[in-house]
Formats: sequence, C-alpha cells, structure tokens
Amino acid sequence: MPPLEAKHTHEEIATIPQLDIPALPLFGNNWFVMEYAKDNNVEDIAAFVAAWLKISKGYGIKIVNPCGSEAWGWGMNVHGVNDKAPYFDVTSKEVIIALAEANEMLNLPHSIHIHPNDLGHPGNYTTTLETMDAVKGVKKGSKAAEIRDQVMHVTHLQFHSYTGNSWKDAGSAAPELADYINKHDHITCDVGQVTLDETTTMTADAPMEYDLFKLSGLKWTNKDIECETAAGIIPCIYSGKNPVNTLQWAIGLELFLGIKNPWQVCLTTDHPNAGPYTRYPRIISWLMSNQRRMEMIENREVHKWFLRYCNYFQSCSC
Repeated sequence: MPPLEAKHTHEEIATIPQLDIPALPLFGNNWFVMEYAKDNNVEDIAAFVAAWLKISKGYGIKIVNPCGSEAWGWGMNVHGVNDKAPYFDVTSKEVIIALAEANEMLNLPHSIHIHPNDLGHPGNYTTTLETMDAVKGVKKGSKAAEIRDQVMHVTHLQFHSYTGNSWKDAGSAAPELADYINKHDHITCDVGQVTLDETTTMTADAPMEYDLFKLSGLKWTNKDIECETAAGIIPCIYSGKNPVNTLQWAIGLELFLGIKNPWQVCLTTDHPNAGPYTRYPRIISWLMSNQRRMEMIENREVHKWFLRYCNYFQSCSC
C-alpha cells in the first residue's frame, strides 16, 4: 500500500466481504527513508515509519525492489543489493538493514516484509541469499522477540530462486535457499506457487513489469506514486507447455518440500501474480502426493524440460 493511496486501499478492503487483511505501507523506495538510510539515521526512520503507519492505518513495513522502483523513474533498475539508487547514493542493502533495525526499534508485531531485487531474472538466487544474510545480525526488539523469531519475511520466494545466466540455462536454486532457511531462524517466507493458469500480475516492482511486457507483448499499464513507489500491471499466462513456466512450477514445490520447519514457509500464490488463490486445493494435492506430482509429468500436464534443471525435484517425496 503506497501511503498516499491508503484511503483507497482501505476502501477496497472494506468492500470485500469476509476478508481480514492488514495493509503494509511501502517504504523501500521512499525518498525520506533513502535519505535517512544513507546517513544511517535509524531513529529518524523509526519515527517516520511510526508516523506513517499511524496516518495510513498500516500494519507493518513492506519493501519492494528497494531502490529499484525509484530507479524506474529514470528508466533504470538496480541489480543486486549493492547497487545504488540514482541520485541518492544509498544501496538496496543499506535501505533493507536500516528498515529492519527501525522495525525492531519499534517492536512491530510483523518483521519487514520484502520483495527482493532481481525478481524473475535468471541467476537472481545470489541476490536473494545476500538479502536474507544482510539482516542476520539485526537484533530483535525485546517485545517483538516474545511473539516472533524472524526479522525478515521474504515473499514469493519462488520468483527469486533461479540459477543460470539466461532462460536457456536457468535452473532451480531451491535447494540452496531451502538449506539457508533450514539453518537460520531469522527468515520466514511464502512461496508464490505458479498454478499454470491465466492470471494478472500486479506489483510495486515497476521495472520488472516492464520486462514482462517486453517478453510477453501483452497489455501493460504503469503508475508512479510521487516520492514513494512505482507500480505495474500485466495479464499473464502460465502454461504447462511452456518450459520456463514449468520450471517455475517445480521450483515452488521444491521450496515447499525442502524447507523443514512448516512455521517458516507459507502457502501462497502471491495472488494474483502466480495464480488465483482459488487454486489452493490444486496446490495442496501436489504437496500431499508424490504420485500426483509424477502424474503431472507422465500425463504431459507439464513440460519435461524442467527435469534437466531440477535434480532435487525427483528426490522430493511425501
């Protein structure tokens, strides 16, 4: 939720029946936050966040492609946590750490909720690992420690779990990321499981949506919120006949099955980005039955190309 759009966000939530949802204001590309993070002024960030949470009736800190959506205002993006936002002389990593420390200073009930840099790009798992490791030393607030273990929640992890240099040689980094999460309790995640459906993608990661537009040629809309964030929307078709979409499908399942602590991983489709939430029963069937997963391959519901790049998949059993 961009703070300047908070009234409309709450209006939409209020009109949907039987929906209990907290809104997370966006801070990862906010001009004031970037200025404070550049000076390592965590106290002012905490004061700024506290004021905006109260004004916008927000629940916690959301970070989307930190510094990257600001770069989009100049037709650019950042690639990795060590890139700087144009004209701000601050890196994505510095913004993430500063917001994590401010979050703990405020003892907020939820950890920072992050959509890391480089979403959807082959080879992006190294950025994901650096992002998770950046907050390893952040100490939990005294009151926050009573209700949660994590200091960071990584959202739609599947989209951040790719090896390779292009889609021709992209593969699964689910084993590496699952191994990291299994060894560290400061991280939780949700998966963003691709359901092989027609859907719509919408995100505050505006440059990523432009990349998807160039790949798909489908209709694209873009919006910038002054001083706060950017956004994009594109229709999307995930097909089991498409090798890349099938790879994404398999990586999501690998993450689910590879992360040992169920309290560190949540079932999501990142609705609607990877698929509609109405497909949760379909996902549960894949997770509950190795036989069902193998049927997807044997019945040609998914492209077998992914098996060359997901060695871990066939060893997952349930």
